[in-house]
Order: sequence, then structure tokens, then C-alpha cells
Amino acid sequence: MKWLFPSISTNTGLQRVTHNPSAAILQLEALIHKEPHHLMEYADVVVASLCGLLEDDIPRKVKEMVVQLWRRLNTVIPRK
Repeated sequence: MKWLFPSISTNTGLQRVTHNPSAAILQLEALIHKEPHHLMEYADVVVASLCGLLEDDIPRKVKEMVVQLWRRLNTVIPRK
């Protein structure tokens, strides 16, 4: 399964998670299925969306997917 989302639509889907969690779940699922080295181009979008994705009123499934994606990103993003 290969889904390609441009950064703008990924950003929009992740920012509207409180209004439409299913869109964010689809976006996160697509990102999780990418090879880790392909996630680098989405790192800024994911990091910018973290605060909103981890709020109290966000569904647990979304939070679990964010953690899974974050762990995959940490395998390729060097620490400073």
C-alpha cells in the first residue's frame, strides 16, 4: 500500500484532528507505512503538529499512531 501525500495536505489533515480524526488517522497510517528515510521530508510537519496531536481530547488511536510515527522518525533524524 503506497499513499503519497504532499506536505500541505498532510499538514492540513493533522491540524484538523479535533474536527476530523479519521482524516488524521489516514494521514498517519500513510506516513507510518513509508520507509523511515522517506519520512524526513515530513518531519517538520509532524513536529509542528505534535502539540495538537497529543491534547487530551484527541482519540487514543491517534496518539498511539503519533508515538509510532515519532519512533520511526527517531531512527533517521540525528539528534543535536
